[in-house]
This record gives sequence, C-alpha cells and structure tokens, in this order.
Amino acid sequence: MVNALMSACWAAGVSVLGPIYATRYLDGAMSWGLVTSAIGIGLACGSITSLLSPPTRVGRLMRLTPIPVALLLIDMATGAPLLALASAGALTGAGGTLRLIAWTS
Repeated sequence: MVNALMSACWAAGVSVLGPIYATRYLDGAMSWGLVTSAIGIGLACGSITSLLSPPTRVGRLMRLTPIPVALLLIDMATGAPLLALASAGALTGAGGTLRLIAWTS
C-alpha cells in the first residue's frame, strides 16, 4: 500500500505538478530541469551507495525512503527556494533508488 501511495505522489508531484509549479512560481523549464537533474544525481548516488554498502535493515529502509518524496512535495507547497527544491530532489532520487534496489533484491 505504501508503494502505491509513494508512486502516486511521485507521479502527481514530480511528473505532473512539477513542470506547472516551475512555470508559475520559478523561472520556468530551466528551474525544473535543475530539480530533475538533482533527482538524477540522487539516483546515481543512491545506486553507488547501495552497491558499496548493501542495505541490511530493509524494513527500516522501506519506511524511511518515502520521507524525501514528501519533503519535495512540502517544499513545493510552501514555496521553498530553488536550492531547497534541488536538495530535496537529490534526496528523493537517492531514497527512491535505495528503495527500488531493496525491493527488487
């Protein structure tokens, strides 16, 4: 159930509302490109982290990794600056890939 909720929040927040948010409240596509690039960097860092140190407490990991997605959505809702959005995006990417690797392993 948590996976379904996290996927729905990801799809709604990042894929649909993110570009609209960037157009209305940030500098447009360039700003959202920076946030999605930070997500990609987080994905790479999470993959490398999982490769070097495989997760041992999978239950705890599965409970904690949705928090960065919520942080990104909260930052968007409160009108946080671009740097905060990019930081939350990097954490979102890292948490998402750690969750995916633990889930498929």
